[in-house]
Amino acid sequence: MTETTAKKTTTKKAPKEMNKVSKQETFTSKSGHKYIFSYPGTFFVQKNVIDVATLPNGTRSDPLYDEAIFQHILEGDYDWAYFDKLVPESVKSDSIQVEDFDGKKVTYDFKFPGFEKFENLVENSTAITGQIVFSEYYKGLMKDVITNDVNFAYWDHHDGYSVVMNQADRFMGQLVYDSEFKEVLDAAKDFLSRMFR
Repeated sequence: MTETTAKKTTTKKAPKEMNKVSKQETFTSKSGHKYIFSYPGTFFVQKNVIDVATLPNGTRSDPLYDEAIFQHILEGDYDWAYFDKLVPESVKSDSIQVEDFDGKKVTYDFKFPGFEKFENLVENSTAITGQIVFSEYYKGLMKDVITNDVNFAYWDHHDGYSVVMNQADRFMGQLVYDSEFKEVLDAAKDFLSRMFR
């Protein structure tokens, strides 16, 4: 008896081609809105999204980065105003009562200034090291979030500074955290990150 061994032949499969240009993904927000992200190509994204948002010190400007995403990644007519309008009226304002040095209760009112203004406020309050400079941040909160006529000189004659600043910061932090703006921009940034692998 002779054994015959069949020779196995394997055909090499051609490697899959990868083409990220014009790749699209649809993202559905918690509220059910659908957003399309498009990838226009690595060089285009590097030049028109990443580079335009890079500051001279090498850090990234979130307002410029988000603006570039609106223009080049997020398909459709989306901008800061679109996302501002999605914030429910019920969370666009808040207030806190604080007891002043004389025992009198003072009400401090907070209002949502819009995502673009708030992102610029944060950026303008950030040191080159990435740390928040609280004197600048609180100055911005007093100007753009707290509707009462307050400034640093005001607090030299009134109690409640740290309580009011902390509450204004919490008000904005929670509003941004819960927003569709943050949800969609985070998803778009994740999409870009995956395309840059």
